[in-house]
Amino acid sequence: MDTKGWKQFQAEFLKEAIQKIRFKKPVHELASILGIKENAMYKKIQLQTQLSLEDLILLSTELQISLDQYLGSKLSPVPFYLDSLRKKPEKFEDYLENLVKHMRLLHEMPDLKYCYIAGEIPLFHLMVFPELFSFKLCVWNMTHWNLPSYSEKVNLDLAAMHTEVHTKLNTCIKIYYGFPGTEIWHSKMFDHLLEQIKYFVLLRKFNSRNEIARLIYVIYQLTDHLELIAARGEKTTEEPGYKVKSPINVYQNEITPISESILIQTKNVDFSFLCFDMPHILRSTDQRFTTQSALSLDTILKFSTLVSKEGQAERKDLFDHIRNKISLSEKEILALRDMKY
Repeated sequence: MDTKGWKQFQAEFLKEAIQKIRFKKPVHELASILGIKENAMYKKIQLQTQLSLEDLILLSTELQISLDQYLGSKLSPVPFYLDSLRKKPEKFEDYLENLVKHMRLLHEMPDLKYCYIAGEIPLFHLMVFPELFSFKLCVWNMTHWNLPSYSEKVNLDLAAMHTEVHTKLNTCIKIYYGFPGTEIWHSKMFDHLLEQIKYFVLLRKFNSRNEIARLIYVIYQLTDHLELIAARGEKTTEEPGYKVKSPINVYQNEITPISESILIQTKNVDFSFLCFDMPHILRSTDQRFTTQSALSLDTILKFSTLVSKEGQAERKDLFDHIRNKISLSEKEILALRDMKY
């Protein structure tokens, strides 16, 4: 962008920012958001110095300004990739094989760390419990894949019965549990799973009453598992055969709109994964997007509460809330089961 171009862009952007503030001292307010001195902010308003990318993201996030209206027509497209556009899975193993391929690629990257913002329960923690992941496969088959080789009924033993599925699940767990990183959880991340169970009870998709109770029991096990991870500040599992473990920081965020996204940062390249309709996951390595994702995550972390390790009181509050919600849903599910079975 030439000198005339950036000055016009910056003048229009800061004009909207000042209108959003509605304070008598906009220079003071804008400087406070950016963490700079008023003199430095005044130079930016007077177009003597440029706003940085971080400045733009901080102001647009804090003041709810859309950057698209200013930059959209001037930037080249950001490429995203979606594996299911290339090839739809023909069996459950295909979906897991694709995950394994990406996990192995990441496993070879030096100095890897990640941040996972959970919309639902993080996928790789579900994998530790084959019954829950089997249920999810049945849900996705109904909503997306419609693979004729599988029954329309829920099979909670699907992952355990199919050797190839079980092997690929174990591979994903071992690799993911070996990555150090950060996860952002919230009290609503069990809600969608519980609503899916209710709906499948309503449709009589379970083979027996006992399977419904069994699935709820495993959800409580998952809750204990996640709480233990947070308490230790370490991803590990009590299940036999899993030797790996890695440090993890867990935060709670109830303010930011819930979305499923993962930012993976390595020595050579960064990856951004976005879930727009589970199990469909978009990915991009475009530096503009991964840089913006990193800055956005930093902002989200500022409004998040640590619940791992020393965050004992906050952790107890979070999991008390989650267990209470599960208990209420359990009563609804069992009442619905008594009506339908």
